[in-house]
Amino acid sequence: LNTPFAIVALGGYGRVELCPKSDIDIMFLVEEKSNEVENAVVGFFQKLWDENINIGHSFRTIKDCIELCEVDFESWASILESRFVCGDKQFYDYFIREIKLKALSKDSEKFIAGIIEGNRTRHEKYGNSIKLLEPNVKKSAGGLRDIHTLLWLFKSTDSDFWDLPSDQSACKSMLELMFQKKIISEEQFYSSLNAFEFILRTRIELHFDTEGITDVLDFNIQEKISIGLGYRDEAGRKAVEIFMRDYYLNARAIYTLNKIFIKRFQKQFEPHDFGEVEVIDSNFSIRDGEKICLNSRKKVLTPSEIFTAFL
Repeated sequence: LNTPFAIVALGGYGRVELCPKSDIDIMFLVEEKSNEVENAVVGFFQKLWDENINIGHSFRTIKDCIELCEVDFESWASILESRFVCGDKQFYDYFIREIKLKALSKDSEKFIAGIIEGNRTRHEKYGNSIKLLEPNVKKSAGGLRDIHTLLWLFKSTDSDFWDLPSDQSACKSMLELMFQKKIISEEQFYSSLNAFEFILRTRIELHFDTEGITDVLDFNIQEKISIGLGYRDEAGRKAVEIFMRDYYLNARAIYTLNKIFIKRFQKQFEPHDFGEVEVIDSNFSIRDGEKICLNSRKKVLTPSEIFTAFL
């Protein structure tokens, strides 16, 4: 080619979290487009298709990528997960510097607000409860997308999250950095990391068994998944029951982490949504969406009154 170029991994491939049978997202990044360059790119992708490799493909310049920030949130999120595969490394490094500048600028506030809103609508669509009978291990509450969402938000607000190692899971590296920066406690770190790895292993097993056609943990396949993950019947309990108990516990850890930080980012970027007082009962209210306060100076409450507010 007569222009600098790089092959860039995006999505799960970019995060080093690719599951079996998932699309392999590849971007052919060039400095300038021309008919000659376009023909070469088409030939490159054609070779991959001829090998029956399931790819998600894109062909962009750096300018094309930067313009995605304000018009295509999903594509911009995948750009934030970029990882170098091959090509001109200096050109790729320049691309990352430009993307980083855009991501950390005020221009990305619209993207951040869109990701927060997308997190809410996704939970509404795929299930706001972790105890769904047939959860989507990627998109339901407590699924992998809850962790991916935090990765996009941190890369849009903190330059330290642009220095994550490229040879291991980006989500694992993010959690490690959050712990190092004391953003989360040691307990939160280990519970979140173990939960992430559990849900990811579950998705991998699900993809093996379904040829990657679904991320839904169907009731009819749960037993097969549990056996594949090494669960066995014990003490009168079926393997699938033990597995689903563990699934819900781990999904709760991820969902809790997601809720904590989504609320923090909301406070920072959507302050108009906070400050309201929600009355629970005659004794308690919730202020700022998270603080439980007494409605009066009443100093003594019965256990019944306290537990009523808790419920």
